[in-house]
Amino acid sequence: MKRIVGLLGGTFDPIHYGHLRMAADVRSGLGLTEIRLIPAGTPPHRAPPVASGADRLAMTQLGCAEFEGLAADGREIERTGPSYTLASSSPSTARSPAGRLPCSSAAMRSPHWTPGTIGNACSR
Repeated sequence: MKRIVGLLGGTFDPIHYGHLRMAADVRSGLGLTEIRLIPAGTPPHRAPPVASGADRLAMTQLGCAEFEGLAADGREIERTGPSYTLASSSPSTARSPAGRLPCSSAAMRSPHWTPGTIGNACSR
């Protein structure tokens, strides 16, 4: 069976049930194997987070533990530089053997991408 993994990036400062419930509902509704919640390391679109990256990742891990099929992913916390959905969802940085589904409200508002940019990168 093909694994289809969704990615949900965000600052998660702090993570809350709105993030978790939405991710769980999307996973269930689309029949995804898993959704990985990725706290932004250095968000380029806002002021720095109040909580440290390690603390935001730990909060995300605790929240995901309550929901089947959700997992915290520290890839953006672990790397340096700004965190961008496109970079995290590209095949060269993906940690999934199959498809990726990025979900990012910040990316939707970004002037640095055009419709299809993220989807095209994820479908490669």
